[in-house]
Amino acid sequence: MEDQTYLLDRDKYQSLFVNALIENGAFSEDGYPVHPAILANTSFIKNGGSETILKGKDATYLIRTEAWDEDSPFADRPKFEVWEDGEEVIVFDWYKYPIRNGTVNKNLSYLEIATILCDFMYETKWAILAWENEKKVGK
Repeated sequence: MEDQTYLLDRDKYQSLFVNALIENGAFSEDGYPVHPAILANTSFIKNGGSETILKGKDATYLIRTEAWDEDSPFADRPKFEVWEDGEEVIVFDWYKYPIRNGTVNKNLSYLEIATILCDFMYETKWAILAWENEKKVGK
């Protein structure tokens, strides 16, 4: 059985995703990590693309940027994944910019997607605060 995907309305969801990415100065609008705390959790590949893994209390988030090289290990991989208990739960994908030709693997309501992104922003904020605190205390 082939996995089902649902189209996401760009007008409805793009600002939600962009705001979640740029909150706290963690990522750029197109998903590139910019804050040092987030960069510390990011892998880059020579020919393009990056993958950031953010482990939170209840979920792990994987954020990938567009990989322009077709031979890149990140090419054709989803841009935003949510994992719980080691299992892939929710997969968002798009082309180049958040929600451009966007899809998701589950039929989620606006509130469900907003909740996922709020949890992601919370975990991003705590990753940044922990990094800043470690810098202050010299660990």
